[in-house]
Amino acid sequence: AKPLIWGLQLIHNFLTDSYLRSLRNGSKISIEEVFVDWLKQQYKLQHLVNQVTSDFSYLLKLNKEDPIMNLFLQILESRFTFPQVCFIATIYSFSVSLTRPSFLQMLQGVSQPNTKELKIHIRIAFELISKSLNKKIANIFLSNRATKDNPYIDYVDFLRQSAFLFGDKHQLLHSQAKYLLKICGCSDLQNIQNDSFNAF
Repeated sequence: AKPLIWGLQLIHNFLTDSYLRSLRNGSKISIEEVFVDWLKQQYKLQHLVNQVTSDFSYLLKLNKEDPIMNLFLQILESRFTFPQVCFIATIYSFSVSLTRPSFLQMLQGVSQPNTKELKIHIRIAFELISKSLNKKIANIFLSNRATKDNPYIDYVDFLRQSAFLFGDKHQLLHSQAKYLLKICGCSDLQNIQNDSFNAF
């Protein structure tokens, strides 16, 4: 069996690759399909893709307790929407180099990978959420998660909870936009005309 670090490196490469965020109409495909397509681009030969997929599936089952592996398993099981997965990937890309202990050093094999210990400073978490959404939402979201004596929060839980927060805000914005467009006379939301959009 492949070592845990191999699986963590694969997840890291997938989440930091712009391929995921470059896809259009992500709601029509599963993240599992996106991941396999990404593997096809990485490995080119079908037998290698099949082997990597098989090895990775086995590793996921073997390491369900590892927080990063568990989060990625949830992603592959479609427990997050496509926009939420893109949000996780974005937050991850901006924050992975700021974890304590260093996840990037773990990925280089400098230290034994133990993602249960990964933390992020509350100030960094606040900046990420306030820049992604706004300061008020960040304050509410992060209140009571850290103390002055212990300003670090669990990194993987932060990624997961950020995705849920984004999903709620994204759904709210989508609903509000949908109702406003209906008020402006747009009855077919799949085909928004220029007049309806301008009236919006």
